[in-house]
Amino acid sequence: MKFGRVEVLDGIDFRLPAQDEASQTQSQELPKIHIGFTGFSAFSLKAADKKAGMRHALAKYNQYFDCIELNASYYRTPSVEQIELWDQVTTDDFAFIPKVHKLVSQSAQIDRQIEQYRASFNTFQILGKKYRGQLLQLPEYRRPGDWQSIQSFLELLPNNDAVHLELRHEDWYDEHQIVDVYKQYIWAKALDSSSNSYLCITDSPGRRDIIPRAIKGPELLIRFATTGERLIDESRLQDWYLVLAHWRITGLRRCYLILHNHNVQYAIALKDYARDIGRQYD
Repeated sequence: MKFGRVEVLDGIDFRLPAQDEASQTQSQELPKIHIGFTGFSAFSLKAADKKAGMRHALAKYNQYFDCIELNASYYRTPSVEQIELWDQVTTDDFAFIPKVHKLVSQSAQIDRQIEQYRASFNTFQILGKKYRGQLLQLPEYRRPGDWQSIQSFLELLPNNDAVHLELRHEDWYDEHQIVDVYKQYIWAKALDSSSNSYLCITDSPGRRDIIPRAIKGPELLIRFATTGERLIDESRLQDWYLVLAHWRITGLRRCYLILHNHNVQYAIALKDYARDIGRQYD
């Protein structure tokens, strides 16, 4: 992940805004936490039969992770045959979070792309309950002034669908610049339990401003950009579990924690560490 990447980690305060409050609360119950990676190609074997190779790779992936952020859907909606295969080889509690196609998410008039979005949504319905909504990544140049078309798009979503909304431009998080109506929608309506729009938090070293102090809503997607420094990343995971337990009190029921790192073995090690933290709350 290039977003929020830095070359030097010195001086970065990785503490989370809700950490002090969470420490005082000391909740002992966590939401359901799925942990995943950004693809299953790292588990691929060379096979003459592409379908058999995909089956093996995803089944192997599912031995370690129970959710996935699907990058491929950003470029092309998978075929019905592919999705049926994914459904067959994954466990019942597996969670798929596809990225919204770039022709939709990168459009200057995103609300006019709703039919293309609905077409991909209908295809992903093959997954049933394993489909947990799509990741809508808006370009970094999209500012609060673009909100009207974004809001129109969200209000046109199918009733039984959900998107995890990632807002990157700094103005979305600047209290001195953001217009009240945008802030009210993003931090209230879009995160409310009755809404089908949830916040996506990208926890990266270089963008500490986009992590909120509180959230509303039953689901949360966290894109966790690792530093590659084991002690730092483990400490960050400890802090997140503390905060997630606190947010469980305010209504959070399910979290998807996606580990972003080029080294899948490193991601597996962090996943194991995170599961060990979770057992402390059992």
